[in-house]
Amino acid sequence: MRLLSLTLLSTLAVCASCGRSHREMSTHPEALVVYPGATRVVYAKWQGTDQLSYQVAVEYPAESVLSYISEQLKTKNWRVLVDDYWNPRLQSSQVRGWTQFADATVNPEATVDQWLGEWQNQGGDVAWYSLQYRYPPGDRQTLVVQAGFIPASPAKKPSRPTILKK
Repeated sequence: MRLLSLTLLSTLAVCASCGRSHREMSTHPEALVVYPGATRVVYAKWQGTDQLSYQVAVEYPAESVLSYISEQLKTKNWRVLVDDYWNPRLQSSQVRGWTQFADATVNPEATVDQWLGEWQNQGGDVAWYSLQYRYPPGDRQTLVVQAGFIPASPAKKPSRPTILKK
């Protein structure tokens, strides 16, 4: 999932430059929640998944944004996944909270505060959210939200490999 998320996040960054705005997307899954006052709202489609990205001017740890997204999904009968959908041995940020790491791929090196969470509906669809602060060059007042909706068929967990016994 982390690799899938990073791939989707990279795609969103590229698609953001395509200039697709919120108004140009006539329909999108209800699981893609836009926080009121968000800017740079971009919807995209990639390999059967709907994706969303936007920015919010809110200080770390963005409790109002997390609460808003969670409540919107809860009212639409989405349930929180406490473990990563594709890596069930990893707890989601729903349990462990924010994490922090250094991004040495940029110059100057950036510190990243990250929150990753997933929800699932009764039909088996999965919605994932990534919230990040990057500083420098950014700050802890500009939150970047990226989200994706994966329909149930592609979201099916891979089956365990068959082990051949000799």
